Amino acid sequence: MKFSALLLIAVMPLTAFARIGETREQCDKRYGKVTASPLEHEGIQYLAYRVHGFAVDLNIIASKCEKIKYIKEDYGMLAKEEIEALLSENGTGWQQVSKREWKNQQSSAKVSAKYLVITSKVFQKHVAAKR
Repeated sequence: MKFSALLLIAVMPLTAFARIGETREQCDKRYGKVTASPLEHEGIQYLAYRVHGFAVDLNIIASKCEKIKYIKEDYGMLAKEEIEALLSENGTGWQQVSKREWKNQQSSAKVSAKYLVITSKVFQKHVAAKR
């Protein structure tokens, strides 16, 4: 019982994270100021934030967040519960398709030991069109 209460307290700050589909304005409101000057290349705006011990890198296409990368600022390993909480903040219906990959109707996610990347189908199509 104590473990689950501590885990809930540890994961609760993750609910403040950006979500796929949010606008730049929503992300700024959620996080505050970007930590580096925004860059733009081939129709993708790159934004970096720091929040709750995480570096959060966003890719904005047509005014919407279409890719998110979460990494702990201390480069520590992501716990299973953290991954699950971050996925749930970015949609429903996630199905694990391999040890390190998930998909739902709108997005896909890949995890390494130290980061989680969630990309929307819009982002995937945009990148494929540029190849």
